[in-house]
Amino acid sequence: MENEITDNSFSIIELITIIVQCFLCSVGLLSNSFLALTIFRSPKLKIGCCGILLLILALTECVAQCSVLFLPTFLTLTRIQIPLIICFYAEFYGPYSQALIPIISLLISIDRLISILLPIRYKMMSNNEKQIYITFLVLLPAIILLYLPFEMHNFTLKNFNKQVFCMPTDFIDSSMVLLMSTIILLSNLGVLFIYTIIGLFIKFNVIKLSNDNTERKLYKSLIVLMAISLTCWLPTPIINFFVVLNTKLSQNTQHLLIRIALQLNKIAQTLNAPVLYICSSDYQNEMKKEFCRLIKFIKKNNSQKESVIGGGNSNPTKQNNNIQTPICTILKTTKEKLL
Repeated sequence: MENEITDNSFSIIELITIIVQCFLCSVGLLSNSFLALTIFRSPKLKIGCCGILLLILALTECVAQCSVLFLPTFLTLTRIQIPLIICFYAEFYGPYSQALIPIISLLISIDRLISILLPIRYKMMSNNEKQIYITFLVLLPAIILLYLPFEMHNFTLKNFNKQVFCMPTDFIDSSMVLLMSTIILLSNLGVLFIYTIIGLFIKFNVIKLSNDNTERKLYKSLIVLMAISLTCWLPTPIINFFVVLNTKLSQNTQHLLIRIALQLNKIAQTLNAPVLYICSSDYQNEMKKEFCRLIKFIKKNNSQKESVIGGGNSNPTKQNNNIQTPICTILKTTKEKLL
């Protein structure tokens, strides 16, 4: 993929896509941070492996959103270009996390399928077994995907002095784009296949879910999440294939198409917390508790700041007493010394 910047013009469409992208990334960063905090502080949601995998997914999406929200947006808006090597060290985690997100979604679907096929063994796992199970699920693809940063670094060294706006694809060549697009495509097709099987199992009562409907709501929320993910992620490899194979596109057109693909990805990454809140009663209750805790913490923090400042004008008598007490003590001590 040709990455030489040939035009510094700023189109209205590009400005709109940047504004929308910043909005989606900001909302997604807040919602995923809140979801991760809720799961982390809730023993109930961490009982099953699915909750921990959702926690890892939320944190990975926060990383991906940060990689797009800050430096690339600033450079694009100011039309400032930086050396490619600096861009790589500042943003190499962006494409890596973007490739890891659909794989984690696939791992969640695999975890749900295992819980269906081996329900008794799955529920009887000890804490140590859960840690080994989750570590094996997540660490294996994460290590394999470390191939991406190494290849990105090699490409960067070959184009050391190139000046770029630091888009996520600036330090990726055509072969890397095709590889990442293939990973995204296969992961999403795997999710579609597994959840189709799970949906058929539930529909034809091949599996029996808990009577309190909690497990059924969890499956419903996960299926909705994966449906949104498929809708928003599948166009990404198609757009990437088009950009790579169409060599006549200008650099600005390439960036615009890539931003459109990123917009769709960010929509999917923004909706995790709202979908879980709407579809799962467990997540809804825990999010309400966490929200109340945050409100209490903010109020307590504000009251402490006010007390440090002097308590405002809400209690002038108390304020005056607090101020006069040390002054009176100093005057009394001075008087005793003089006498």
